Amino acid sequence: MTHPQQKLLEVMVKEAFDCFKRGDHEDGKALLYSFFDKFDPTILQETAKDKKFIYELIKAKNSDNEVNSMSALFMLDYLKKYGVEL
Repeated sequence: MTHPQQKLLEVMVKEAFDCFKRGDHEDGKALLYSFFDKFDPTILQETAKDKKFIYELIKAKNSDNEVNSMSALFMLDYLKKYGVEL
């Protein structure tokens, strides 16, 4: 079964990445945060505890690819709200 707002969520993520490609980091961040806000908090809390996932985000944050780097940076920033220690 698909999420009732799946199409909206897909568009939000695509637009966030498009914003990063254009250098519009503020709007990209806002869209990513809105996307994450749609998640069940328990999923985010579990993700925050996944050390391998956090490590992969940190690697992506240091990427030469600006889109990957910015999206990883903002994901890490968002996860800090859920107790991720970096």
